[in-house]
Amino acid sequence: MMKLEEIFDNSLFLFGAGASKEAGCKISREMIQDLEDSITHYQKKQVLDFLLSSLQYHSKWKSLKDKTFKQDEPNIEDLLLLIRRITKRDYFLPYPVTGSWADKIQYFEAIKSPSLFLDLEQEIHEKLNEWVDFKNDNLKYLGPITDLLKANPNANIMLDIFTLNYDTVLETYFNSDDATILNSGFTSGKYVGFHDRKQFESYRINYYKLHGSIDWVKLDDGSIMEDDKAPSNSQIHTEQLIQFGHGTKFLSVEPFISLLYEFKQQLEQKKYIFTIGYSFFDSYINNLILEGLQKPTSHGSKKLININPTHISNNMISSIQKSAYLSDLPEFNITDISQSIIKNIPLKTGAFLKRYFANNGKELIELINKIKSEDEDIF
Repeated sequence: MMKLEEIFDNSLFLFGAGASKEAGCKISREMIQDLEDSITHYQKKQVLDFLLSSLQYHSKWKSLKDKTFKQDEPNIEDLLLLIRRITKRDYFLPYPVTGSWADKIQYFEAIKSPSLFLDLEQEIHEKLNEWVDFKNDNLKYLGPITDLLKANPNANIMLDIFTLNYDTVLETYFNSDDATILNSGFTSGKYVGFHDRKQFESYRINYYKLHGSIDWVKLDDGSIMEDDKAPSNSQIHTEQLIQFGHGTKFLSVEPFISLLYEFKQQLEQKKYIFTIGYSFFDSYINNLILEGLQKPTSHGSKKLININPTHISNNMISSIQKSAYLSDLPEFNITDISQSIIKNIPLKTGAFLKRYFANNGKELIELINKIKSEDEDIF
């Protein structure tokens, strides 16, 4: 029978947008809706309607073409990526050779205003802080994690949590002037990574922000700082160090490439992959998860444990992976996954933590040991 310490040693947690929703942070469709509601400028609203309808058309056309997965609702990052491609279209081949983009774009820029698209891009960036804002009173849903750790002060329990979110929900809740138990790779406000585990012995949670954070900045000398700790005389290279509407190419720079490597390593080593509030719409993340699930371990077969009110099936994941709308190179994506590897728990994040982390993780222990027993019966 596996004990609590062994379970966490063999578990990885991936937090998606749904994991921060109960704190008050908006998910993608809510960001789009808020953007539509907040824009009153007539011409800018015309541009937004044009862009959103273009994304919907694009999705419909590709769905008809490849007969795989249909996504009706535009994604906020797809919207921002589209705006960037329009404003920088002269730098993308073959557009300087074949000519300008749609006549509609020329109309908006020439007749309406040459800065409309740039203004909309700036507005989205300015609203991001508002969209991922939260009230501290809303963070109580994370309490069961703290209670479990307090109940095991001397145990060698370390939670490895990866996230695709930019918010500071977990740092705010778990770290304060009185206690610091969450390690996000920073020492004295400077990013040092996770390589030297000995210097972080007092921490109980390793927190890897795969897409960056709204409070990270990169200086011209290459160092990565928390924005409120950056020297006042330093030259800031980026306002916020986040992968937001950049596509996946942005991951080739630090700290993203190192964080992604750590994610890949742990996916290969861990036996239980918990996805919490994750939609599975990031194909490159899915590839890493599916590759990790295929890697054998000395502890037997692996399991993907999905915590989400939305049921995830192997067919759904396969359809997402095959979709030309959701991925530039779907032919290279991993598409095969056995349904027996997936365990769905139809709960929101707070309800899951309250049930499975309460009472010193009693139901979590029972869950993992039941899964382990079922796997042993199969073999």
